[in-house]
Amino acid sequence: LIWTKFLGATVQGIFGVVFFGLASNLIFGIGFYVLARRKYFAGFKYSPPEKGLKKEMRLYSLQYMITNGIWTIFMLSDVFLLGKLCDDPTILAEYKVAYVWPGNLSIVCTAIGIFVGPYFVKNENNLSWVRTNYKKVLIGTLGLVFFVAGLMFIFAKPLILIYAGKSYISVAPLLQLLTISAFINNGLRYTTANILAAMGQIKYNMIVSIIGIILQLSINCLMIPRFGAYGVAYTSMGVYLFMAVALFVVFRKKYFVKE
Repeated sequence: LIWTKFLGATVQGIFGVVFFGLASNLIFGIGFYVLARRKYFAGFKYSPPEKGLKKEMRLYSLQYMITNGIWTIFMLSDVFLLGKLCDDPTILAEYKVAYVWPGNLSIVCTAIGIFVGPYFVKNENNLSWVRTNYKKVLIGTLGLVFFVAGLMFIFAKPLILIYAGKSYISVAPLLQLLTISAFINNGLRYTTANILAAMGQIKYNMIVSIIGIILQLSINCLMIPRFGAYGVAYTSMGVYLFMAVALFVVFRKKYFVKE
């Protein structure tokens, strides 16, 4: 999808980026829907779920939608608050540059989460299996994310030079702080949240996310005027760590119990 945005920028600037991005998402969405329907649902007729199951599906979908919506706010609120509370566009530009590499760290844990999710769905009633494999996935994800984040932390300056040039080399320390924040979010929080969601416990993600976004917005309003973009990084580290611990406590109480 990146190349379509690049093409859009070449043809029509910012408007082209937005339009080509939306168009490519729509085309790919329809295309994958058709492919999935032909491959997995060919020959099947629609059979409406029972009333109780339908209600459960709607509730789960609503909770998932709220949770995803909150995470959209998480991603946008930092930039929004920096723009509103800092009367300096340079700070906002530096934050955007510093966030590019840490922001893509989620690719690692998302790929792992997509792969392991179905296995936990299949074995969600086997507490012993869930406990054993949760530890394996958590340790494995932590190790891989730590490795990638460690490279970002060590090579912060070269990454800035590659992406933004010498004029932004001063934001390397900010990139390092945001990398630590991304490690906490993706290495510690995501695995537990993803497995809980896969096994139908999305309500806990929703509750923790609501508390997390309230904390993030409140603390950022205090930290940004004083520390600028670094205040956002410090806030993110604290909030993500709280969320990771909260979700781990929930997971432990639900699945680390005597059978």
